[in-house]
Amino acid sequence: VEAAFILKRRRQDGHTEVLALNARVEGRTVVIYDDMIRSGGSLLSAAKAYHQAGAKRLVAVTTHGLFTDGALDRLKQSGLFTSILCTDSHPEVSHNEHSDILEVISCAPAFAEEIRSLI
Repeated sequence: VEAAFILKRRRQDGHTEVLALNARVEGRTVVIYDDMIRSGGSLLSAAKAYHQAGAKRLVAVTTHGLFTDGALDRLKQSGLFTSILCTDSHPEVSHNEHSDILEVISCAPAFAEEIRSLI
């Protein structure tokens, strides 16, 4: 798997803009990892850049899916993502969100296994 990176800048108004993209993604599936999705603005900017560069499919993966202020609806309505995966690290938020593109994966088994190994 080749890594691709987006160079972005956060503007004073809080929005982000993509300045550069360092990989050839034409005709490829791109998995975008973002540690936390709040408003989805940075993720949408990156997705648009990859889409304009010719990516055929976009998937987003995040540890913390907060999806504030209608973010999940905006991400879905963009039509850019085939799926978004997140953990339930913020269960009060991610379990309250429902969409055919969202899959919430429990992180409890990983934590339980690690705790058992320490006991």
